[in-house]
Amino acid sequence: MWTEYINESQSLLNRNMRGFGIAILILFYGVIFSPLLFTGYMIGYKLFPQIKGSEQVLIIFLIALVLYCFLFMLKGVLLFCKGKGNLFWIPLFLICTGFTSLAPAIVLFRSIHGSQHPVIDAGLSLLLFCVVYLHYQFHADGAPRYGRPAYHLGIVIASKFI
Repeated sequence: MWTEYINESQSLLNRNMRGFGIAILILFYGVIFSPLLFTGYMIGYKLFPQIKGSEQVLIIFLIALVLYCFLFMLKGVLLFCKGKGNLFWIPLFLICTGFTSLAPAIVLFRSIHGSQHPVIDAGLSLLLFCVVYLHYQFHADGAPRYGRPAYHLGIVIASKFI
């Protein structure tokens, strides 16, 4: 959609604001997926220490995608066990929530601790925990498009073995 502008300054401002919005969105998803990316980096570095550059970035993202699918497979098992009244869902919930939500909140708290008031530090960490937890929604049925096959696989596996 093209918009007619009266002056060039308004056009430049709008273009810069779109770029700023895209940067904020990339930062947001970077924080959300940081445990998967960091774990992908650590696994990739241990398995393929000789690979560098863009190939290493590709391997990190592929490992993070496999971890993402594994996480949603665990979510499927978790919700199946919760629905059947099996208490095995509690450790799975703690593992999934700790890995995806608690780890980034602890890293944020440790990095900003002492720079602000302690209540602000704890509040920002709690806010990050809530935002990340609400993104993954381990308490609700369903999964995003890329995690849906793994989620259904987790339900099938749980129905066969539990």
